[in-house]
Amino acid sequence: APNQLLVEPDDFHIDPRGRRVLSSVIEDDRGALYGVPIGGTAPARRLVLLPQATTPFYFAVSPDNRWAVYATDALRDGKIELFRVRMDGSELPMRISDARVPGDVDFGPGDIVITASGSVVYMVGAGSPFHRDLYTNRIDSPAPGVR
Repeated sequence: APNQLLVEPDDFHIDPRGRRVLSSVIEDDRGALYGVPIGGTAPARRLVLLPQATTPFYFAVSPDNRWAVYATDALRDGKIELFRVRMDGSELPMRISDARVPGDVDFGPGDIVITASGSVVYMVGAGSPFHRDLYTNRIDSPAPGVR
């Protein structure tokens, strides 16, 4: 059982079907991502626990509710990567973007979107709040993003 669980009030997302809340939390000084059924129909499920001092942020749920995609510096190399994880927690997370995005990126709410065809579209603003680049990746492939 965790010693400490901290949930930020703006770090949650309701899945497209309105069945689950996805929440980013700090658990014993490590970032974690939880799926929590709405209405208490089942217990909360931890989908991923990241290395110390890393946190999942700006995440999205696929339209079919199978996948969650989140941004983090899980490799702790100063660059932000996108990872996908199954909403039922049945698989380990997989990195789906290259690790070339600088760590000072400006992700915002809604900047990661998953399409019904399995594309992950995301906007990244590095260095300026007035300039953003649009990238796309496949949810099932760890290939470099297309700008």
